[in-house]
Amino acid sequence: MGIVYDEQWITTRREIGVCNGAIKTYEKLIKRMEEKYGMKTSDLIEKLRNDETADNPDFRKWYDTCLALERCRKRKEELEAFIQ
Repeated sequence: MGIVYDEQWITTRREIGVCNGAIKTYEKLIKRMEEKYGMKTSDLIEKLRNDETADNPDFRKWYDTCLALERCRKRKEELEAFIQ
């Protein structure tokens, strides 16, 4: 009998792949925004904390993308720890 793969392992590896794809997409979007506005993400976050740019919908989308990226990285990390 050949190698038998555990269903949880297969599903988890698939989810890690989904996370990798999402991370790449989020990173590209963030890079585009940094180039478009000539500003680093850390500068954007500081401006949002000071309520300087709250009226710009692009900045809100940029910030939301940063949050999604962090959640996705955390999920990937948890999934990788699960299959270790």
